[in-house]
Amino acid sequence: FDLSISVNSIIRIIFMLIAIIYLLFINKDKKSKIMTIILLAYMTAFSGNIYFSKHISALIYELKSMLSTFFFPITLLFLHKYQDNNKLNINKKHFIILSLIYLGFILIPNLLGVGFDTYQTDKQGSVGWFYSANGVGAVLIILLPIGLLYFDKKKKLPFLILYSFLILYTFLTIGTKAPLLGLIILLGFIILWFLIKFIKEKKYKLLIGMGVSCLIFLTSLILLLPQTNFYKNIIHHMNAFDIYTINDIFTSNKFINQVVFSKRLDFLQVTKNNYHNANLIEKFIGIGYKENQGTLQENIKTIEMDYFDIYYRHGVIGFIVYFMPLVFVMYDIIKKTKKLTFQKYMYFVSIFLGLLLALFCGHIFTAPAVSIILIYIIVSLKERCEESES
Repeated sequence: FDLSISVNSIIRIIFMLIAIIYLLFINKDKKSKIMTIILLAYMTAFSGNIYFSKHISALIYELKSMLSTFFFPITLLFLHKYQDNNKLNINKKHFIILSLIYLGFILIPNLLGVGFDTYQTDKQGSVGWFYSANGVGAVLIILLPIGLLYFDKKKKLPFLILYSFLILYTFLTIGTKAPLLGLIILLGFIILWFLIKFIKEKKYKLLIGMGVSCLIFLTSLILLLPQTNFYKNIIHHMNAFDIYTINDIFTSNKFINQVVFSKRLDFLQVTKNNYHNANLIEKFIGIGYKENQGTLQENIKTIEMDYFDIYYRHGVIGFIVYFMPLVFVMYDIIKKTKKLTFQKYMYFVSIFLGLLLALFCGHIFTAPAVSIILIYIIVSLKERCEESES
């Protein structure tokens, strides 16, 4: 069966079993019980279809991939209901500790020269002692808005500056586009909040100060960029395709695919074609993770764009079932958000960044090590909304 299960995989499977037992037998909420039963029914149907439609050698691989993907909705539903019955008391300090642990396991190995390379090709970057650059970059950018909230007191300003510097240095040395894209979007959201706030309160001096600070930051970033792995990788891409300016990237779909999406659109097209050639059952339940098994066109490369991967791997029914708990939980949170404070706003921004990166870079919903962080933030926001309501 080519069976290779790591210790962390075993722990996650045990955790999922505990979550399912809690949702079915301890939890009293009927809606979440029904959703759990629907999730389990779909997973059973998916497994059965794989068993009967593919060679048995594919079954273990398909089941492992399915469990990794469905870790997100089951765990989200579990912690959502567990938080209702047993207050988790999630503190901002938890998020900054998580962020510093991730930073430490990137920065220390990189400074000692014993970190892993981000790419196996001739592109540059180092990801410390982590395996997936996109995954660890996503964790850091998702944690960043709440990490900044932890340093919102004046007496913590030196720590805020140090933390911001370490984050920026890490994002630029990893060499991937996702963290920097997330950072720019985050800054845009922060500027938007204070722009509206200062105009409403007629604090024009602070508005000017914010504008000058942003200008200084952007100027420093532009001057620093040519020395970074991120910039060198962009130049490497441009040289490989005879692109002479940044604007030229957006003149061709081929250049956009190669430079912006790192060939993900090619992977998308392959899986899309296989899905359209599939039978009606597979269109509803999904084509799975081994496409065209046993043929010369066999493909196990995922698209790395989570929404598309979930849709094609698990079909129309699987896609609806998968995102049902997220819609349910977010609706509950929004309903309880009577007043949008800056703290809640930053939690929403953090969740939005996770949802956005899932589209462009993947490895958010389908990677348990990343999805658990996003779940933790969603449940923490719910806790804050309930506190303000009471």
